[in-house]
Amino acid sequence: MNKTTWALLSAALVLSGCQQAETEVVASAVQPLPQPSVQADIYQDYLHRDVRDDIFYFVLPDRFYNGDSSNDNGSTSKPISAGGFDTSSSRGFHGGDILGIEQKLDYLQNLGITAIWMTPLLRNKAIQSDGIAHHGYWIVDFTEIDPHFGSNADLKQLIDSAHQRGIKVFFDIITNHTADVIKYQECHQASGEFIAPQTHCEYKSLAQVEKGDSYTPFVPQDQARVKVPNWLNDPRFYHNQGDSTFKGESSLNGDFSGLDDLNTADPEVVSGMVDIYQNLIKEFKPDGFRIDTVKHVDLSFWQTFSPEIVNFAKAQGIPQFHVFGEVYDTNPNNLSVFTTQGKLPSVLDFAFQQTAADIFYRGKSPVLAQQLFAQDSLYQDDDSQADLLMTFLGNHDMGRTGYFINQAYPDVSSADKLQRSILSHA
Repeated sequence: MNKTTWALLSAALVLSGCQQAETEVVASAVQPLPQPSVQADIYQDYLHRDVRDDIFYFVLPDRFYNGDSSNDNGSTSKPISAGGFDTSSSRGFHGGDILGIEQKLDYLQNLGITAIWMTPLLRNKAIQSDGIAHHGYWIVDFTEIDPHFGSNADLKQLIDSAHQRGIKVFFDIITNHTADVIKYQECHQASGEFIAPQTHCEYKSLAQVEKGDSYTPFVPQDQARVKVPNWLNDPRFYHNQGDSTFKGESSLNGDFSGLDDLNTADPEVVSGMVDIYQNLIKEFKPDGFRIDTVKHVDLSFWQTFSPEIVNFAKAQGIPQFHVFGEVYDTNPNNLSVFTTQGKLPSVLDFAFQQTAADIFYRGKSPVLAQQLFAQDSLYQDDDSQADLLMTFLGNHDMGRTGYFINQAYPDVSSADKLQRSILSHA
């Protein structure tokens, strides 16, 4: 019995035990399941291991472990990527880095994980008006590792060390936007600061733009060439329509909290992004990508990007290279659009997360799971299927298991809360 089959059987047994009263749901977690007679070593042959046999550990490097305190303040030569170190602030850099992850690989392996997914490591604009880039999502250079986290050589060494242990490494990547560099004459001073009392740039709809009611984009003189590759410095490759309201067309065309929103329907942008990430695959040999803000990118972009990236990785000798996207939506009808029409092999299964949380943390009927699984065929096509979806119970955006349990059952015992967590993870 392979690991995948065992996991499915175990899940079925646990869920079948949930068809009782709510008090029995918690109690069933303490009943031991039979152990498989043979368990393959999941750390053997990582290169050919099916992603469905992987257990991911999601790590925000800055908050994990500081392996090299000399890089805490970032770049010593590029001011845009320097500073922000402040352990007293929840928004500042705290010093964690790539070497810190490498130094803790034995610890991670002892947890039983087989794959590491890291938040973006590429060089960021370290400080913006709304915070500090400890998370890595404000990229200015798509070819270089952010000096707060280490160097390109450090990342190669981490990947080699992980692979020696049979652990895969996944990159978190961004195609929707870059750091906030482009400004608008109607909202900003020449220096890039807002014209008081403005604190944001109101979204301009396509209808407004067609009538001539549009923004005049510019790049402050001292930041004219900060983005790499150079084509990213040209405002014509961006929508330049102001801040997204995250509704309607603005979800695709608006700036994500001021971040420069790429026009991902432009063939030159598609080609440029394909080149960027093919080069990263060639240089670092990661095992796959988690893609940020997928639903804010034009669907036609994914139809080209995903197959070209996966095929390129396979040609580089990574046969199980896997791509999964973040589509923050709990409706399988909407999620499946990106794995079928959008040609992504997988997305994060937000529908599963909501269903599991409703059943195990909010006391709702296990029939919800039956209703969810009945929609699995929506994901079926030549390169994707429901069991390739990335399942999870909580994340850095919404909260985690303990948070949900405390919300729903603040007054139950700690032992009860623990059993709910154990059962949901099983």
